[in-house]
Amino acid sequence: PGAPAGHRVRRSALVTFDELFGLSREIGAWLGQEAAAERWIGVTQQRLAALSASSLGRARPHVGIVLAIDPVRLAGALRFEAELVEIAGAENLGHGSATLQVAIDALPPEHRSPDLWLFVPPEAPDEATLTRLRAQLPGVAPLEVFPLPPSWPSDIVGHAERLRARIEDAAQKAKRRPATNESA
Repeated sequence: PGAPAGHRVRRSALVTFDELFGLSREIGAWLGQEAAAERWIGVTQQRLAALSASSLGRARPHVGIVLAIDPVRLAGALRFEAELVEIAGAENLGHGSATLQVAIDALPPEHRSPDLWLFVPPEAPDEATLTRLRAQLPGVAPLEVFPLPPSWPSDIVGHAERLRARIEDAAQKAKRRPATNESA
């Protein structure tokens, strides 16, 4: 299906921040607003860098970023969710993989027990979905749900700040949680 006369259509499934910034430049050029696009990119990158730098020297909890269920798929290193988690001050379990997604079974056993499981769906899941997911996750780490709607690019820094607060809160709760003898 073509665009109406005089209109451009650009479909994109953004996977990385670099792709988002590239698309922003492209749209800015289409609209004759290259300078405005560059300003937005620059300000956004500076704010993300400052947030990331503020976690230097802090403990970085290990987070398993769940992208899909049935089977469970985790974010690899090449996903914006992984970039967002690392900017927020945590370490992605799939960090060492040069892929978009990683099957949980493909991770070494020592990497299957994060401090936190983070489910990142486009909208809040129902309880049945969460129950199914919990049943598939190894270990006893808590599960946090952090929906990222399709409009996520419009508030990247806000999402990163909220994610940092959620990760820090989960880490504090984990410190207060008594140790268990449950097997994974």
